[in-house]
Amino acid sequence: MNELRAGDRAIRATFTTSYQQLRTERHGAAATRLFDLLGLFDGADLGTDTVAALADLPAERAWQLLELLADVRLLQTHEPGRYRMHHLARLFARERAATRGPDAPQAVRRVLRHFLATARRAVRLLNPHPEWPVAVNPMAAVHAGSQLAGPQAAREWADAEAPNLVAVVRQAAEIGDDDLTIGLASSFSHLMLDRGR
Repeated sequence: MNELRAGDRAIRATFTTSYQQLRTERHGAAATRLFDLLGLFDGADLGTDTVAALADLPAERAWQLLELLADVRLLQTHEPGRYRMHHLARLFARERAATRGPDAPQAVRRVLRHFLATARRAVRLLNPHPEWPVAVNPMAAVHAGSQLAGPQAAREWADAEAPNLVAVVRQAAEIGDDDLTIGLASSFSHLMLDRGR
């Protein structure tokens, strides 16, 4: 956060202006909450399903709010269905998220569990043999994850999320959830092996 405090004051003013403008928009309260929560995720970018898990929203509602955030230039969309934040916007959002109490840590756990459930689904689609060791801790998935139509969808998901995988495992470790960290690392390693990474 020091980078944002010590950086160009005009950048903070721009974020503040956009944020305040957003609050006056229809659905502004929901959009500002989503913006704040997006700042908690350490990965490079997010897809709509993942954002829905982070904010505990239906995917369609998450998409509407993401588009609103993009309209006021608090988010960038670099390809259909994928959104990213400038690193200084993320710092600004994290400052805001710190005021949200228990909503913030719960959001981080939700998004990490979403990644785990989706990664397990992808591994099973790519290698359905029962000896494939996907069910490393935690044994029970507490989130449904994204639906993947088949092996090709699993490969596409793994490729799209590859830039996020190390950040997701690191974030699980930082919150002190060993079971989640092990489960994510195990599932992701199988996916990356399948993808030749």
